[in-house]
Amino acid sequence: MAGLDVAAGVIAVVDISAKVAGLCYRYSREVADAKSDIERLKNHVERLLNTFKELQKALDGQHGDKLRVTQHLRVDIDSCCSNMYNLEEKLKMGKGRKAMHRVGLRALSWPLTRSDTDKAIERITVSQEVVKLALQIDTATTVQKIDLDLDLAKLPSADGAAFDSYHNQYDTHCHPDTRVALLDNILRWSKDPRGKCIYWLSGMAGTGKSTIARTLAHKFAATGDLAASFFFKRGEGDRGSAKRFFPTIANQMVRRRPKLVPAVRATIEQTPDISEKQMKDQFEGLVLRPFTSMKSRTGSTDLLVVVIDALDECENDNDARILLRLLSQVQRIENIRFRILVTSRPELPIRLGFNEMGQEAHQDVHLHEIAKDTIDHDISAYLMDELGKIQIARSLEAGWPGAAIFRDLVQRASPLFIFAATTCRFLEDPDWDPQEQLEIVLHYSQDKASKLDPIYLPVFDRLLSNCDDRKADVLIDKFIRIVGSIVIFQEPLPVAGISRLLEVERGTVDRRLSRLHSVLDVPTDTVQPVRLLHLSFRDFLLDPTKQANFKFWVDEYQAHTFVAGQCLQLLSRPGVLKQDICGLGSPGALRSTISDQTLEQSLPAEVQYACRYWIEHVIQSKGGDLWDRAYKFFKVSFIYWLKAMCVMGRLLDALAAVTLLQKKVTLSHTETISHGSQTDQLPKQDIQNTEFSLFLED
Repeated sequence: MAGLDVAAGVIAVVDISAKVAGLCYRYSREVADAKSDIERLKNHVERLLNTFKELQKALDGQHGDKLRVTQHLRVDIDSCCSNMYNLEEKLKMGKGRKAMHRVGLRALSWPLTRSDTDKAIERITVSQEVVKLALQIDTATTVQKIDLDLDLAKLPSADGAAFDSYHNQYDTHCHPDTRVALLDNILRWSKDPRGKCIYWLSGMAGTGKSTIARTLAHKFAATGDLAASFFFKRGEGDRGSAKRFFPTIANQMVRRRPKLVPAVRATIEQTPDISEKQMKDQFEGLVLRPFTSMKSRTGSTDLLVVVIDALDECENDNDARILLRLLSQVQRIENIRFRILVTSRPELPIRLGFNEMGQEAHQDVHLHEIAKDTIDHDISAYLMDELGKIQIARSLEAGWPGAAIFRDLVQRASPLFIFAATTCRFLEDPDWDPQEQLEIVLHYSQDKASKLDPIYLPVFDRLLSNCDDRKADVLIDKFIRIVGSIVIFQEPLPVAGISRLLEVERGTVDRRLSRLHSVLDVPTDTVQPVRLLHLSFRDFLLDPTKQANFKFWVDEYQAHTFVAGQCLQLLSRPGVLKQDICGLGSPGALRSTISDQTLEQSLPAEVQYACRYWIEHVIQSKGGDLWDRAYKFFKVSFIYWLKAMCVMGRLLDALAAVTLLQKKVTLSHTETISHGSQTDQLPKQDIQNTEFSLFLED
């Protein structure tokens, strides 16, 4: 019979087996001879029927798509179906179907010989055992997967940190004709048994480090050598901190190397709050001990690669140094050849971290030291491809923008790939003529006083085009309020969340962002957050040297002050924080019973953001009346805020934030007292600071 898919085949076997079992039952009642053979065959058919019913139930269940072994039984099920169909036909034969229909089974004798019956039972038994074995394997695997998920749920991961996470799906990889020698060099290093444990790829902002890291992570994943990846990114929640680094990579490693499960599970059972411990304890419990206990079945050395991008975006410099110190210890693990690729800017704390581990543990490549001809070739290949796409899409003349201008662009871009990428996005803007955009780029890139000015000034040139002074002032104010907040956000928000948190109309936010697609990722999906395309845009806007001569300059402290105030204002509104915030009706309800949909409805993105980060913004602000507002908020809403953080699974983060706030308030109070004032002579605000400090201590 024709081949069926697995589910259809199972249904067919169940149907035919039921018919055969029914025939055997009638024969056993109506036919006197061969009672033993009939009963034996009937019993085996019924067992087969029950096995396939069990298989049908499993396939229809919530884990049906995870039954990997069972899903490959198509040939076996087809064979079983065919055998049962043939058996059914034989049992119907006797004196012919018409006679059977006319006089019933009494007119028939048992149509199978003892040999035929034995062969039928043998075929049925084989089919049954194959299916039972597949079900047992799949069931065990599914149970292990569920257990693993339960264990890993206790290891909170940094959302979006893996190279292949949903958030990073549109990030670019190296053009096939660029970075060829460098990529080959790193791939050879990873395979070299005598290679050093850590490969440090450093370079100034905009030289393409993240694109290289992403490309290599993809290559290592394709060969099965990637153990984990962590792409740091300041302003992206947990990706800007090392706190979740080891839980995140352990989570990935266990999924790729199941042999680690027992050791990692033992660590979680012994130390349930391992993700909140010091980095040293996390490293030893989640990486060092599990891998030390894992033995190679073949006696060979397994290759495992970890890719760490943008370590300089780890917000705590000391954490970055500690991370490097701990990672250098993996070279002591036997039977595992760890290779760790680290990319970063050559910042002092990271240079010190590598110096501490010694040259025997790492090798370095500095992108800005690569031969200029090589860099120019790579940028030329990238620009040739991207400008060609623009020329076709905008119906420009063949050869645009011309050989001379093309060479000029290559020279102006070198060695910054971010210049080439931002320029191409700027030229792609559908609202402007690409040739006019190109002329603006060429105008600004003549001045090389700042490496970032030629990249970003053309974007701002367009923002005030055709504006009189009054309108320009309004646009600049809105820009600083909206974009100035976005660049200092601790985690990105969607447009609707930005609008509600900053109390700016949605249409205004859309209009201000519509001209910034060359520097911001503004998704068409309104649920997705607005992200910086490159951290250098933040550096550019917050650069203190631009305060005097750049209209769009953002005062970082003032931006934090504004956002902190907006967070407190949002959380203080009636009904935002309350007793039963998710409407569960039961004070003892478990966090696991709250669905993501309920959480998002009860605590929208902007409310969750305000809960998590208002203290961070206060700490980085200019203070002022924020101390008073924070004190009043705590007196009125402290318990409700803690409950909201519990619902979000962030209670420990809340306690840590309060501790930091207490230190900040105490320091502010101490500095005030040190100026020689007596407590009874302090201004009202300083007295309130004293009260706030005492409140936090309690």
